[in-house]
Amino acid sequence: MYEKSWACSSMWKSIKQRGILFSILLLPFLLYFALLIISKDKNRITTLPVVDPNPGLRLTGPGFSESDFRNKVSVLVFNGNADAENRRIMAGLYDKVYHPYRRVKSFQMVSFVTSDSAKERLQKDLVTLHGEPPDNWPVYVKPCVQLSADLKRLPPPLAMNPGCGSHFVLLLDEDLALRGRVKDEKYGSIQAYDASNVSMLSSELKDDIHILLAEYRLKLKKNDKYNKYKLKEP
Repeated sequence: MYEKSWACSSMWKSIKQRGILFSILLLPFLLYFALLIISKDKNRITTLPVVDPNPGLRLTGPGFSESDFRNKVSVLVFNGNADAENRRIMAGLYDKVYHPYRRVKSFQMVSFVTSDSAKERLQKDLVTLHGEPPDNWPVYVKPCVQLSADLKRLPPPLAMNPGCGSHFVLLLDEDLALRGRVKDEKYGSIQAYDASNVSMLSSELKDDIHILLAEYRLKLKKNDKYNKYKLKEP
């Protein structure tokens, strides 16, 4: 009887020792993953700052008006006269930005060019990239003087290249406010996104579009709940 009790006590002690040893070995891994999750939560941007609620862009012209930009997240591209320099950024924009969100109805890319002939050249490039005319990527014509004036109104003003375009693109929300990053670890701040920088397109711009679309979906859900509540009121 004593031997049996001693054997049980010894076995229990062995199990406890193994359990303590296992906990000691497991603890560093648990702490590492906990710190990793906390770090990700701290670095994750949940809302995107409004850089300028009214950037003063004239979103009207032949065949388009402000209503074409409202209730959509828009990336504005300034292709100018659509020469080789101003079309060089198109492949990166298509691959890194347009393609991931091409099926999202509340998203659009918008290119501005200075003439009908420039519009034709750019549309041919888009067909080459996409295989057919892409949805949610209209091309609008605005005179060079107006494009230049629009870019000069921005905070800070953007300079145009000799072809009346820019390799910087803008991000507008559904209310036509200019969005970006007030504080950014890599770039300091972002008011416009450098389309010649593929890393910025695939990281900062793509992430910020995702945030804006999530914000807009949440806003629609809240409005829907509010409208349903109003309908239920006596």
